[in-house]
Amino acid sequence: MGICVCFLHFREALGEDPDAKKFVEEEQSRSHKQIEDSRQRLAKLLLDGTQLVTNIQVAADSREAHRRSEEEELTRQR
Repeated sequence: MGICVCFLHFREALGEDPDAKKFVEEEQSRSHKQIEDSRQRLAKLLLDGTQLVTNIQVAADSREAHRRSEEEELTRQR
């Protein structure tokens, strides 16, 4: 929390500023929204990364299967 928010917490505790509570609640609401947005962004990055790695593995497996098939065909032709 910034100095301003901490000061407002202090003033609210002393009962000096009724608007401080509203401001603090709004700040906390924004913080919670930012945390949730960050969690969703990280989850999407994880999913996208996993899909990318899976696609790379599938492509490598396909190339290897094709290579083995060609090698087997060449062996039969000899």
